[in-house]
Amino acid sequence: MGGVFTVLNVVQGAPLTPQLAAVNVGFLYAYSALQCPMEALTGRRSWAHNLIAGGTLGYVAFERGIAGIPFNLESTFLMRRVPLSLGAAMVYGGMGATLAIFQGKPL
Repeated sequence: MGGVFTVLNVVQGAPLTPQLAAVNVGFLYAYSALQCPMEALTGRRSWAHNLIAGGTLGYVAFERGIAGIPFNLESTFLMRRVPLSLGAAMVYGGMGATLAIFQGKPL
């Protein structure tokens, strides 16, 4: 999937670099590495685990300058006085939860 996201970025105009591919692959690896132990600890599958993993990674990646906020939501967060790092956590967490819901995971 990291390769698919890299291709999508390139199609949207980003230059193809090894760093772009590494960030996409690394982000998805870290997402799974955070989400899977939560399921193992609780003994059940839940989209809340995906929400927490995505939100945590979104916050950290934005704070370190590795990722931006998708869907051009930065101005919306600024107008509503939402800190951008918190906005990134909400967007990435929401994307993780949405994908998990589509997979059929319960709360």
